[in-house]
Amino acid sequence: AVSRVGARGLMQVMPGPHSRKIREIGGSGALFDPATNIHTGSRILASYLDDHSGDLRRALLSYNGSLGTRSSFPEKVLRIYRDLRRTTIEG
Repeated sequence: AVSRVGARGLMQVMPGPHSRKIREIGGSGALFDPATNIHTGSRILASYLDDHSGDLRRALLSYNGSLGTRSSFPEKVLRIYRDLRRTTIEG
C-alpha cells in the first residue's frame, strides 16, 4: 500500500525522512516486503521513543509527522493497542 503522501507498506513508512534506513534495507521497494516494513517501521518508532524519553504519544506523533499539531493519530493507535491487549488477555 502507498498512501497519498507516499508512505509505504503495513507501517506506512515515509522513505524521504528516513533515507539512511531505507538505503540500509536496499531501497524503498524493500518496504513492500511485510517483514522488512515492520522491522524498519519498528526501528523508526523505537528511535522516536528514545528521542522522547519513552513518551509513546509523542513518539507516535513524530512517526505520523504531526508533532506540534493537533492530531488524533496517537489516541487511535493507543485505543487499538488497548483493545488488542484486552482481547488477547481475556481470550
